[in-house]
Amino acid sequence: MLAEFRSVRPRIKSGRASFASGPKVASACSPGRLNGIRITKDLPPLPEMMADPMQLQQILLNLVLNAVDSMPNGGTLNVRTSFDQGAGIIGIEMADTGKGIRREHVDKIFQPFFTTKPKGTGLGLAISKQLIEQHGGSITVAGNPSGGSVFRIHLPLKTLESAATA
Repeated sequence: MLAEFRSVRPRIKSGRASFASGPKVASACSPGRLNGIRITKDLPPLPEMMADPMQLQQILLNLVLNAVDSMPNGGTLNVRTSFDQGAGIIGIEMADTGKGIRREHVDKIFQPFFTTKPKGTGLGLAISKQLIEQHGGSITVAGNPSGGSVFRIHLPLKTLESAATA
């Protein structure tokens, strides 16, 4: 399945990134699914960039679903975006107060087919990492001081002008 996915290249378009909206993320955040999970957003306006909006939505959907699954008794999911103009990097941070990731699993969570969920496929984070890398970015995970996990994504700002010269 992952091999089939590799052949899908990003369909790059110019536009404003809407990282915490879109039908996929909205359906994952429906009230019936959240069960006492509070979502906070700090989403300052971001510059236009060249990216595949559907792939960005897939990445966020995977992260939101994992965060929701890690908080079966409720908690908080903080979503934050930022832009480092000097470095030309868009940042996305998703921090949850869920179960967290066991130390021995941190190096494995982005590997295909690794899962700790009884019904998981182990593809969500592997595919997300692949899509982020296809956009020239990176993803990391760390423990959240409030408990849970913090996923950080860094994507280079690619504009129409920079894409034309690449």
